Amino acid sequence: MVFLILEPLVTFVLAGLALFGLLTTLFLYLVGPPEFPVWTMLALSLGFAIALVPYHALIRCKTGAAAIYMHSQETCMHLLCVVRDPRRAYG
Repeated sequence: MVFLILEPLVTFVLAGLALFGLLTTLFLYLVGPPEFPVWTMLALSLGFAIALVPYHALIRCKTGAAAIYMHSQETCMHLLCVVRDPRRAYG
C-alpha cells in the first residue's frame, strides 16, 4: 500500500532526474570540456529511468495488476462495470 501511495512521487523524482541528467549531458557535451564523461552521464540517466521498471513491478506484485492505476472510486467502479459487461465500456 505504501508503494502505491508513493508511486507518483517516486515516478516524478526518478523521471525528473533522468531528464535532468540527459539535458545536462547534452548541454555539457556541446559546450563543456572535451574530457566530459558523456557515456557515464548517459548511463546514470538511463539508470534512473530503468529504476522505475522494478518499482512498478514491485507495486504489481504487492497490490495486484488491476489496482495500480485506480486512483479514484469512480475509476474503480467503471472498471468493475466494464469487466462484468464489456458493452458498457463506451456507453
